[in-house]
Amino acid sequence: MKPERQALIIVLILAVLTVIILAIILINTKGGTSTFNYNDYEIQEIREGNYVGYKTKVFIDKQGPFFMNTRYSPKDLEDISISERLRPYLDNKTELYIHITGLNESFKGKTSIAALELNGLIERFFSVPVKYEDNIKDCSYSFNQTIVIDFRLNSKNEIYVENNCIIAVAKTEEDFIRISDRIVFHLLGIMD
Repeated sequence: MKPERQALIIVLILAVLTVIILAIILINTKGGTSTFNYNDYEIQEIREGNYVGYKTKVFIDKQGPFFMNTRYSPKDLEDISISERLRPYLDNKTELYIHITGLNESFKGKTSIAALELNGLIERFFSVPVKYEDNIKDCSYSFNQTIVIDFRLNSKNEIYVENNCIIAVAKTEEDFIRISDRIVFHLLGIMD
């Protein structure tokens, strides 16, 4: 066999192997995005390696679009009930405190992620400063210009209001993040 022909065969084999390897990598990483609508809101699923998140396009007072990132989509949060509209509890408030009942060393940081998500999104869309670092302001401080969201572990994921305090109950520490995303989707009117 001629050397030119051997070289051509080797190049073709290497090209085919490269294409196969790239296809396997793309299939296994499942990278990319997909878009869907939820209650007339455009939501984009983002996949990068092991990360899955969502970017939602929102309009506030007919201004925008603005984009918000969450770890969960509204579809993932439909099992979390909210007893009443929460938006009136944020109206005319000058500060919001996040309190975590029973916070101790067993918590692995998911509560901090939940608080950070609420912090960024509530301050951005509702202009209410969120404070959570000290964890000292519990529901007894929820009056006048102050609102408190109290995270609690229990056997059910739910959100309700008690004595002007928003109670966010989660089954697991990971569910605190789901609860935070659910609150924001509710406040923006994306979910009831």
